[in-house]
This record gives sequence, C-alpha cells and structure tokens, in this order.
Amino acid sequence: MTERDGVVHVTCVDTRNNERVVHRARRAIVAMPQFIAKRVVASLRNAPQLADGFDHGAWMVANLHLSDRPRSRGFAFAWDNVIYDSPSLGYVSATHQRGREFGPTV
Repeated sequence: MTERDGVVHVTCVDTRNNERVVHRARRAIVAMPQFIAKRVVASLRNAPQLADGFDHGAWMVANLHLSDRPRSRGFAFAWDNVIYDSPSLGYVSATHQRGREFGPTV
C-alpha cells in the first residue's frame, strides 16, 4: 500500500486469474497487527515513529465446553452472538457447522 498525490494505492492479487489489481481510494483502513502493518504500509516502514503512537489491548479467548446450549430469549442463537448492552464482544459457537441446535457445544 502506497500513497501518491493524496491517493492511496492498494495492490492486490485476483486469485481467480492470478492477476495484479490496484485499487485507488482517498483513504484506507489497515486492520492488522502493528508488526505486519509496518511491512505492508510504506509510510509506517519508512517512518517507524508513526507506529509508536498506536496502542493495542489485550484479547482474551476462552473455550467453554457446555453440556447443552444456553437458553434463548426470543431469538435462536447464531454462530456469532453479541449480548445487547454488554461490555463484552460476545461469543462464537465453535460447533456451529455441525448443523445442530441442541446438545453439547464449545
């Protein structure tokens, strides 16, 4: 990813035909860890002090093995569930691809 004359140029590979494609935009959001962004974004690579201001928070992952699914409050659970007005990001059902809505889950 480079920036020229106020335009961001993002170079990608179209995997359908293995061709290089360049997308142009006024802005681009880079959502990746800092150590990778410094290798992808030219301005971060050439001026490493720009990345010093970025912070990142802790991310906790816990695997809970349940003997049965939690009770629903009006809607069936999805594979990715966020509880309304919760300080948490929610949870993901690791067994959602089994196609079962009952029984043990992770």
